[in-house]
Order: sequence, then C-alpha cells, then structure tokens
Amino acid sequence: MIMEELDLVKGFRSDVSPADPTILAAARADLVRNARGVRRRPMRRPVPRLRWSLAATMGLALLLTGVLGVGALLGNRPTPGTVEPDTDAAGVLQLAAVAAQDKPALKARPDQYVFIESVTVGYTGIPNPSMRQIWLSVDGTRDGLLRQEFPGSGTKPGRPQTEPGRPEDVPLRGCRDGHFVDGGVARSCQPQPAFRTDLPTTTDVMFSWLYENSHGDNPRDVEAFNTVCELIREAYLPPAALSSLFSAASRIPGVTVDKDAQDASGRRGIGVKMSDGGAGHELVFDPRTYEYLGERLRGVHNEFSGAARIRLAIVDAAGQLP
Repeated sequence: MIMEELDLVKGFRSDVSPADPTILAAARADLVRNARGVRRRPMRRPVPRLRWSLAATMGLALLLTGVLGVGALLGNRPTPGTVEPDTDAAGVLQLAAVAAQDKPALKARPDQYVFIESVTVGYTGIPNPSMRQIWLSVDGTRDGLLRQEFPGSGTKPGRPQTEPGRPEDVPLRGCRDGHFVDGGVARSCQPQPAFRTDLPTTTDVMFSWLYENSHGDNPRDVEAFNTVCELIREAYLPPAALSSLFSAASRIPGVTVDKDAQDASGRRGIGVKMSDGGAGHELVFDPRTYEYLGERLRGVHNEFSGAARIRLAIVDAAGQLP
C-alpha cells in the first residue's frame, strides 16, 4: 500500500520539469541551517505559489526527500575525502555558506593586523611546499610584513640563494594619507584593508557586486568566480559577508564540483572550480565541515599552484605570532 502511494506521488504531474538545482541546493542548506538552529536567511528568489492540492501532494514528496537529505547530511556526515554522490557545486557552496555563518566573528582595531599562515606551492616558483606568513594592516594604512620560508636550497627567481629553513622577510607598504614611499619616491595609493567590513551581507547584493567589480579579459562568469577567490585569499571576511559570498558563488554558471580535491598541504577535500580552456581556479573545502581550506590554480599545462590556509588571527604588530 505504501509503495503504491509513493508510485502515485512520483507519477503525479510527471509532465512538470525538474526543479532548478540551485533552488534544491538552497533548500538542502536551509534544512541543515534549521536543524542546527541557525537563523534562516532570506530566500534568494521568489517561488510562484501553487494551488493547495498540488502543493500538498508535492510537499509529501519533498518531505520524504528532505528526511533522507538531512539524515545524509547530519546523521551520517561524509568521512574525510568522500562526499554525498548527489552533492553538486551549488550544494557544496550553500553548505560552505552555512559553515561560514556558524563561525564566531573576530574583532579588530584599525591599528591591528590580520595574520594568515599558509602552505603554498608554486606561488614562488618552487615546486615544493613552503611556509608563508603574512601580516596585513586591518585598515590598510600601516606597513605589513610577508615572511616566506623556502624549502631546500632554492629561493625566488632573481633573489639571492636562501639557506634551507631560513625565512625571507619582505616589507609591505601601507597607504597612509593617500601615498606611500617606494625607494624614496612618494607614490599615490588607496588603502587596502585586510579586515573587510565593506562587503555586502546578502546574497542578492553580493551576486550583483561580484559582477560589477570583476574586470579582465576572461568571460564574465569566470571573472566573477576569480573575484570570489581573490576576496578570501589573504583577507578576513566577517561571517555574514563570507556566507553571502559563498551563497552568491553558488549562482555563478559554469562552476563544477571536484569530489577528489586536495589542498597545497595535502589535505583531502571537496572542491568547486571554474575552468576556462583547461585552466582555472578551485576552492577547496573540508568534506565534513565544509569550512574553507584553501585555493588551487590549474595551469594550461595541468600544473598546479595554490595555498592551504593553516591559521588566521588578529595580532597587534607585524611579525607577532598569535
């Protein structure tokens, strides 16, 4: 009897096209958010109202699907390196948005620094992983510091050879009063805050912001995804802005899922990527918590560079460790 009723539900209005995967991804994220007790975010787009009889019938099917979905996402969370078979890129980014919103917000004064420690591959021209520490001014007006520890006996092209394990410090000039001094010459500039309080905190506005502030020779969708990667590469975004960023990224056409991703430190994860002619950026997330792990960039010859974030903190001075 139960199977007959389920068959009836499945066959009802079989002429109706399948639901938009983006809407289904948002619905799955809503189920996770409500199960965790997180305040529900506004819906991203209006959904036409259905007549009660159709809504009630389809509601039964959605309820059955929802119970199975929450059981898969919460009752049996994926083990590291594995994901649910039907999780698409939009679903991963929506779950990443939930994880971002769950994180406690950091606080910072304008005179402090955002400290980020990463394992990098390829950024310095060295194939082996190296440790990268950077101190960036919260408000962008104070001098920061980049510290790179190179493995082996190599170093950046054009620089003197560095002893193994010996870090190289590079000063980063802040922008105070509209200019900074470079080699004794004053140059005009604009402060680049590392603690981003200027970004949208709703999905709709963030989505529009990405396209309005993405420029380059690539297709617009590719440039929008590149901007997502650039925003979080070496900066701190408060939870509301980061959550909106991932949610908006789930709407970008052409983003696909990589269920066997790996960050620069070797951690297994689940990735979402945008490819353009074989090359492209990829964001890597923890396959269980969906927290951001790092970024990879695939070159046209299938070579990789990238950075795996190890820790992020607010400190009082450039060079100070948390």
